[in-house]
Amino acid sequence: MADRANVTSIDELEKFRSRVIVYVERATQALDELTEDISRTRVWVKSDQRMHWEHEIKRRGRVLELAEADLRGARISSLGEATALHEARVKQAKMALKEAEEKRAIVRKWDRHYDGQVDPLMKQVNKLDNYLNTDMPKAIQFLTGAIKALADYAETAAPSLEDGAPAAPAPDDEEEAGSPEA
Repeated sequence: MADRANVTSIDELEKFRSRVIVYVERATQALDELTEDISRTRVWVKSDQRMHWEHEIKRRGRVLELAEADLRGARISSLGEATALHEARVKQAKMALKEAEEKRAIVRKWDRHYDGQVDPLMKQVNKLDNYLNTDMPKAIQFLTGAIKALADYAETAAPSLEDGAPAAPAPDDEEEAGSPEA
């Protein structure tokens, strides 16, 4: 460990402390936004999308029922061209319903796996958040104290011989004063 600190500029320490404060503020803001995004995404997957596709399945099911009823009506009236058109509408409605059911299945899969995928990452985010809100304020406080101590030290005048302070003996003087030969 060094016997003395090599501080060349208290202003540079103050700039560093200011940059640390800005970093903590920006990082905290970014983590807050990330947490909000994750929460919104969770609601979107578990609630909004699930309800959307449930509603779409019902709506598309009704469209299919109407198309099938129209097809039955066209067959009864034996309109050849109209029957082909109605069959195409039924086919299109079945495909739309199948698509909605597939999307609902995908959303259910996301719902089942979302927490398992996100929670381990959120633990890391929470650790960083704890570091930013617990350890970094302590570091900033330490820097503030160090800057104040260095500034106070820099303002004190070095003792001089004229102030009545005893002069420190030179290393050679101590040896001569303690030697029995004198």
